[in-house]
Amino acid sequence: MTENKGQKDLIKAFEQVIESGLAAELWFAGDGPIRSELNKLAQNLSLEQKIKFLGLVEPDKVPELLQIADVMVISSHYETFGVVAAEALMGGLPVVATRCGGPECIVGDGDGILVPPNDPKALSKGMLEVGCNIKGFSSTEIANRAKLRFSGQAVAEQLTKEYERVLLEFGENTF
Repeated sequence: MTENKGQKDLIKAFEQVIESGLAAELWFAGDGPIRSELNKLAQNLSLEQKIKFLGLVEPDKVPELLQIADVMVISSHYETFGVVAAEALMGGLPVVATRCGGPECIVGDGDGILVPPNDPKALSKGMLEVGCNIKGFSSTEIANRAKLRFSGQAVAEQLTKEYERVLLEFGENTF
């Protein structure tokens, strides 16, 4: 939990979601230097009953957590790839994420919604849009599309094609 991850924006956006009347809970998995600030913010906004801080989650427990969640929200101000988004999609979850450098390459049509970073109002709108239309997202289709792009086999095939392209373009003796 760091400033870069935008969790303060997420809590502010979640307040708007709750005020709209949508029945929801927000779970934070992980820990970090601003966790106590996030706890205080949740308390100040009277959201402590709606927000759960789960602490560190062992990697082998992440799939279980994804199975009981409905949506993944990524509120980062900056990301380089978006592994969390890919994991959520492979688990069949729709994703609400900021356009912060990584999720744009991960979240495609039918997978969720992308919003600007540093904008709790836009994040709230995206969360509400997905939350109110959750039945319009097919977990099976989301997972299948993600596995075609991000499974180990899919990544290996993409890398093999790229290596073959480079070898054809530059010749085998270039390296």
